[in-house]
This record gives sequence, C-alpha cells and structure tokens, in this order.
Amino acid sequence: MWVCRIDKWLLLLIIKLKEQNPAYKSALKEIIFMNFKKNLWLLPFFSFLVGYQIINLFIKDKEFSVPNLIGKNLNEAIRITSEKNLNLRISGEKKDDQLPENIIISQVPNKQRIKSNQSIYVVISKKSPKFLLPDLKEKNLKEIEDIAKQNNLKIKIYYNLSDQPENRCISYIYDKKNIILYISSGNNKPFLFPNFKNRSLKDVVYLLNLNKLNFKVITTNESIYNDNKNYVVVDQKPIAGSILSLDKINIQLLVKELI
Repeated sequence: MWVCRIDKWLLLLIIKLKEQNPAYKSALKEIIFMNFKKNLWLLPFFSFLVGYQIINLFIKDKEFSVPNLIGKNLNEAIRITSEKNLNLRISGEKKDDQLPENIIISQVPNKQRIKSNQSIYVVISKKSPKFLLPDLKEKNLKEIEDIAKQNNLKIKIYYNLSDQPENRCISYIYDKKNIILYISSGNNKPFLFPNFKNRSLKDVVYLLNLNKLNFKVITTNESIYNDNKNYVVVDQKPIAGSILSLDKINIQLLVKELI
C-alpha cells in the first residue's frame, strides 16, 4: 500500500493553523498536494505492483491432484499426462514375468498436488529375456547344475540304473523354471560273468558290444589280432561264474586262430 509520508513538523503546522486561522483547510490542501507531488515518483512502482497481482490472479497455474498411472500401460499413461499438460519420464524398468511389458509399476509423485508442465517419473514392467534351454541329454550332473544356477532354474533329480556312466543325464523334462532330471546311477547291479570258453570270438564280441562292455583280445601265439580271421576263446578274465558289477569290470579274452 502506498502511504504519503507527512513529517512531524507538518502535523504541528496543521494543528497551529487550525487554532489560529479559520482558513486552515485551504492551507491543509496545499500541504497535501505538495506531499503528493513530492512522492509522485512512487506511482509507477505502485502501478506495476497492482498490475502484476491482477495478472497473476488470472493466469496463475492451478494445482490439481496427480493422476494415478499405476497399473496402466505406457501408451495410456502418455495420453493422460498429455491431456493434463504434464511430462512423463521413465526412471527405470523392473523385470516381472507375470505382467505384460510397459505397465506402470510405480510413480513419483503420487497422491499429491501438482501443476502443469511438471514431470511424473514412472517405473515400467519388463519381461525377462527368453531363455533357450540347451540339450541336457548325456551331459554330466555338475555341468547341468552350473547351467541351472546361471539361469535361476530349480532342478529335481531322480536316479535310475542305466548303462550310461554314473551321474550322466538319461532324460529330462523342462517346465518354465523347473527341470526334472533322470540321472544315471550306473549299472551297479551284480551279475554272474558267463563262460566264453570254446565259443566263437565273433559271437562273444557281438554279445559284449551289445552290452557296451570294453574288452581286450590276446592271441595265443602273440600274433596281431585280425578281424577277418576266425578265432575261438580258449581262456578268459574274469573267470566264469565271477560276481561282478558292470562299472568295475576289466575283460580279457585269450583266443586261438582256427585253421
């Protein structure tokens, strides 16, 4: 508010004029006019202040509640913020395979008042990259466990007797985050070793290969073994009737060439 300053001596003069001169009113008007003229330089500042307040009253941005964008997809959020003249900023992404991509998970500010042209920062959902499980068949258990650990997969193991080496994958089932493994425990079931004496080497070799067993052939005269020749087994190790396990067997066949 603009106030004209009147010094103490002017007030005393007015009181004195009132007491001594009936025409003090005219003198008072002259004093006020002189005071007004003296403070006329304040008028532009006063006008500016009044004008600024009037303009600010009409064009001042009104505050309104922040729109709730949580749960909406990104395109819908952009439309809502555009209509309210707000800026939408993506501050981060969060992996969530249970949600579609680009869903608003959180926002700042939230449940507050906001003005036009201000920004809303949101975090949107993102799916994990698709994982292609490699073929696990015939891989060893340690290798499979490393693959599962690197990809946050859970494994469940079932052991089965098999001709495959111990701890090798026989088969598996993959279901999202879980792998069911069928792992070989080896073939440790004891068996009676058969009698191969006086049998054709070709028949014995066929039988051993059928059961994936390793063996060594030794000739009686220390000649070089030849697949194209006919031989007969004259001795064997282990001896017939031995109780053995398939994973701990070392077979040797002593053979004689048939003439």
